[in-house]
Amino acid sequence: CGDLIAQLRFHQLFELHKNSSSLPIQCRKDVAEALASVIRSLPEEGFQMYRALKSMISTHLEELEKAFRSKDFRTRPEFVEKVAAQVELITQMVQNMDQTSSQQFAMILKLDIKPIFDELLEAALGIDPLVERICRFWKYTMRSIDSEFIGLVEPFVKKFCELFGRVPHPSFVYCIGVILEKFHGYPRVRGALHRGFTRISNSAIAILADKKACMRKPDIISDLYDLQIRTARKMPAFYVSSGIAEKAIECALRGLGVPNKDVSNTLLQFFNTIIDSLLEPFGPATELEAAAREQEEEAKGPGIETQAKKNELFEKYGEKIVYALFEGMAGKIPEDRVYKIAKVFVTICKHERREDVFEWAEEALRRYPPAGASSKDKFMEALRNHKSLSSRRLEENLCAHLSEMARHMAATRLTFKGVGDVVHRDLSGLTMLIPSTLQAVYGSYLSQECLELYKKTPK
Repeated sequence: CGDLIAQLRFHQLFELHKNSSSLPIQCRKDVAEALASVIRSLPEEGFQMYRALKSMISTHLEELEKAFRSKDFRTRPEFVEKVAAQVELITQMVQNMDQTSSQQFAMILKLDIKPIFDELLEAALGIDPLVERICRFWKYTMRSIDSEFIGLVEPFVKKFCELFGRVPHPSFVYCIGVILEKFHGYPRVRGALHRGFTRISNSAIAILADKKACMRKPDIISDLYDLQIRTARKMPAFYVSSGIAEKAIECALRGLGVPNKDVSNTLLQFFNTIIDSLLEPFGPATELEAAAREQEEEAKGPGIETQAKKNELFEKYGEKIVYALFEGMAGKIPEDRVYKIAKVFVTICKHERREDVFEWAEEALRRYPPAGASSKDKFMEALRNHKSLSSRRLEENLCAHLSEMARHMAATRLTFKGVGDVVHRDLSGLTMLIPSTLQAVYGSYLSQECLELYKKTPK
């Protein structure tokens, strides 16, 4: 459709837009995008741009209302599809607005769109694909109209938290993250952001109370830790003192075994971010972020208090995180995610307390089979000689050694599975109970607690 649409004028596009319901959704998106492009070129004088935008949006809102107010809305898929299509088309238009048309759109949003979309979101609860599309619309809207959205931040944060408490859809968590990243530098909404972050984080972590829950809700894990990463980077002083960091780390340690690549990526990125945050007072920042952090520190009190809390968290969780990384490499994390573990250690090498981490890494590696001794030695050698390598070269070396260790561990697991009386137990860290005939070879791999349990296991 694209080449044909490009040749049409505004009134022709608008007529096509109004009568495009029979076209495939992608063609309708092309029409909406083209119309938004034409509207951007209209003059503001005489409200030409405003009137054109309002006419275009009203067409979608009429169709949307007609479908979702039907008594059969929740029971007939075609009504849901019609609503979803209208939401997508409005979103497509929002994505293609410039600064001037965004300002005009902001007026229409508050008067016409928001009241209908508030009702729609309530009606859509439990229809996950539609909720996701509505939240996607709000994501692009807040990015598009920028500071015009400030007055809506607090009510939206409250709304998303309340809705998540009723129907825990991960898109609500994601939206809080987008709002926080976009508006954390504005003092007037910082309190609302703090409260919203704390409330929705506590709710999500409560849902992920054990490993089984983490297995059932990988989408919540991904968006929860996307929110944690954004907050740790943008509001570090608040984050370490909020009480959420401890809970998030504990939950991440539980979730590391979820067999989902997106979850593995997000959790390893979280560990990378949290270690960087705990070891470094503050990372690089834009002027706006720096100003926000300065104001945040003033509100929280002396910076020394924040650093003390960071030290406390590092002492409590640093070793657990390092052990979890190796445990993940030994089977919990997909093999092609090993490079993410290497990135965490590259980050560690930049900080003054790296020697503590090196010791923990060396101790953790003693727990694993001796078959990969060469790669373990090379890994530790690369860590200790990090200053002689560029970050990229260090990451490549660490990744190569970790991959080799992972292959040895995988081979060892297969060997264990081939023996009849192998027992797997999830204790503190990665543990396996193996026959006494193999204990002489793999004794250093097993904790004493593990060996004691093996003795009690019926043979």
